[in-house]
Formats: sequence, C-alpha cells, structure tokens
Amino acid sequence: MNTLHLECVTYGNGTLFDPLKFQPIQNYFLKPQGGLWASPIDSTFGWKEWCEENNFHLPELKESFTFHYEGRTLVIDSEEDIRRVPCLATGSIMFFPDYEHMLKQEIQGIYMTLSGLRATSSRFFPFPEQPWFYGWDCESLLVMDPSTVKAGSRE
Repeated sequence: MNTLHLECVTYGNGTLFDPLKFQPIQNYFLKPQGGLWASPIDSTFGWKEWCEENNFHLPELKESFTFHYEGRTLVIDSEEDIRRVPCLATGSIMFFPDYEHMLKQEIQGIYMTLSGLRATSSRFFPFPEQPWFYGWDCESLLVMDPSTVKAGSRE
C-alpha cells in the first residue's frame, strides 16, 4: 500500500470540508455508509460527468469544494487489484468489500481508476469470493479517514 497524493473535487457536501460532519465508515450492502466521495479534479469521467450523463442529482453539482488527499490508498486499476480487497461473505453468491476491515488495516482511502472501473463494472456478478464493486459508477476516491483531507487543492 503506497501513499497516494491526489487533487480532488466533491459535490453536494458544502463548499468547505468540515471534519465534524465526516461520518465514520460502516459496511452497508454494496457501498459503505460514511466517508467522503470525490473524484480527481482532472478526471475525464468523474462524479460530475456521470451525473450529467445520467441526469442524476444535478442540483448538487452547484455546490462543491476541492481538496488535496494524501493517504495510504488501495488503488483499484485492474481485475487483479480486486483480489487484494478483503470481503464479506453474504450467505449468497455475492461478496462485498469489507470497508471496516480495510480501516483496521490502516487503509485510508480507496481509489477506483477508470481502468479499474472498466474491469469491475463489466461483470454482473463477481468471480467467486471476490468483492463486487457494483455502484462505483465513475472514477472515484472514497476517503475513509478525514485526516487525509487537506483544504483546497494544490493546483
């Protein structure tokens, strides 16, 4: 796990980062509750583009802030990267990422690249005992530790 430095933008969460509003990560079905979702500023298919393409939450795009992220990050750039992700057994054929376990492993964020998105979203169901990333719709960073967020970006 390497430290990743990334300039990011988030939408619909105010115009400044407020660490007091940061909710801790909790496992919940496909995607966790809590954390801070963002996309790289220079992404060609980040949250803003996905929302515009899908006519989704368009009013939220009017409110945004940028920040510099620096943290120990699980980068998902290929199907091979998925194999490093701890997962929860659900009692069915589906397995979900275990975000709470990743925090215990001191992983501070998860970065889904465009290549990783293509590798993970092309499968309706994952391969046996590999987590399913359905719902990660665009190039994304899930910030799981608020100490990794530095106000403003270093553009």
